[in-house]
Amino acid sequence: MSGDALSLYVNAGGIKTHTYVAGAGDGLPVVFVHGGGLGSSAKSWLGTMRAVGRHRPVYAPDTVGFGLTDAPAIAYTTQTILDHLTAFFDAFCLDRLLLVGHSLGATIVARLALALPERIAGCVMVAPGGGAVGVKYHSDGHDAMARVLADPAPANVRALTALMRGNDGHIDEDTAARLAFANRPGHLEALRAYAEAPPAATLEDRLPHVKTPLMLVWGMGERFNPPETGARIAEKLPNLKRYVVFEHAGHYIQYDEPERFPETLNDFFDEVEVV
Repeated sequence: MSGDALSLYVNAGGIKTHTYVAGAGDGLPVVFVHGGGLGSSAKSWLGTMRAVGRHRPVYAPDTVGFGLTDAPAIAYTTQTILDHLTAFFDAFCLDRLLLVGHSLGATIVARLALALPERIAGCVMVAPGGGAVGVKYHSDGHDAMARVLADPAPANVRALTALMRGNDGHIDEDTAARLAFANRPGHLEALRAYAEAPPAATLEDRLPHVKTPLMLVWGMGERFNPPETGARIAEKLPNLKRYVVFEHAGHYIQYDEPERFPETLNDFFDEVEVV
């Protein structure tokens, strides 16, 4: 595998799962996990996959209820995503791997590092929310997400997109892509079910027991979350190996720093593999 990512489907725990696959080389494979919100999908990782995939196999699945993956009528909780991703690892025989998660996906990969310490060699948390690690706050992003859940009208989706993407000229394009997912069978219902599910247990007391090397990545141009939240989250990660700040990046660091971001990932992965 090399070059542009392949788009394909795999059965992961009985769920027809869409994923991008790319990369080559002898390095440990990397699985990228996207965030939440209407229209979130693995497509956000394609640029990063090209750069990281020059050194190792890379995978980016749409988690259950998101993207092009099926959204069956099942219970949707954090555990649903954890089980789905574990089944995804099994489907590709990924016995030892590296994880990168963005936003909601960042706390998902931290939970996987706790649940599967023997399989996860390194874990990168990109712009996570703070609630899962005991950092409490309320943001414009939370309000925008709630408005979209209640009414996914174009104006509401565009306002959410603007907070996530910034004024980079891609807001209208991204808004249209997110709106398209609202019409896919079961996807809006799945998103609402995730939001209505009881909150998952906090990781705060368990984080000191994480053996997997962690890296936290944050953008100081954040508009979805308060910019200072990154430092507060870093203080909650006692085994953090690296905290990397991108001064001019917003919530989607992979879009705002398309060259430095994958270089940062590759440096961390090389370090993990040496250890």
